[in-house]
Amino acid sequence: YRKFGNTGLTPSVLGFGMMRMKRDEKGNYDEKWTIDTLRYAIDNGLSYVDTAYAYGMGTSEKVLAGFIRDLPRESYLISDKFTPQCANGKPTAMADMIEMQLGLMELDRFDVYWIHNVWDAPKWTEELAKYFKPNTKLVFGETITNPTVSVLDIEKFARLAHSHGVPLIVDNTFATPVNCRPFEFGADIVTHSTTKYMDGHAVGVGGCIVDSGNFD
Repeated sequence: YRKFGNTGLTPSVLGFGMMRMKRDEKGNYDEKWTIDTLRYAIDNGLSYVDTAYAYGMGTSEKVLAGFIRDLPRESYLISDKFTPQCANGKPTAMADMIEMQLGLMELDRFDVYWIHNVWDAPKWTEELAKYFKPNTKLVFGETITNPTVSVLDIEKFARLAHSHGVPLIVDNTFATPVNCRPFEFGADIVTHSTTKYMDGHAVGVGGCIVDSGNFD
């Protein structure tokens, strides 16, 4: 468990991703399996759950909403995502999606919010800047995204984060330090899943967090 900013919460460092919802042989989501799995996870100390509209076009959010409806709000953290490919194409696309997702989830806020499988990155970077709040703690991105292999403009997101007084954390798993060193472009902290390319042959499970020492 780790302290979560100044919220007084100590959530688990493990989380459950709704993209792992089980499907039957016809491709339909197995809601009972998902609810049973979530209940087991929460009962055993997990408190962070990640979802997205793209996971079943709102299905995962509805299933998750049904599960958390009777839980104390302080007992869990919810992460959701803005997926441009699922947006309505209007100038208010991000605001519209956030409003829709909060409605699906029956919530008044998300604890973590992502830009998911981003295209037209400069546009959405500027849009994201509108949603910074006094309790925003950091900006997080991937050097190369999974699964769309979009490349993050690290310098642009570093400027955005620093202008709001928060650090930029970059997951550099896909690129590895051989191909990209995010510190050189303004990132403050870099993370790696060492289980993957850095292990080379996938026989060890691990991860690492590297601090540049440049952010107070």
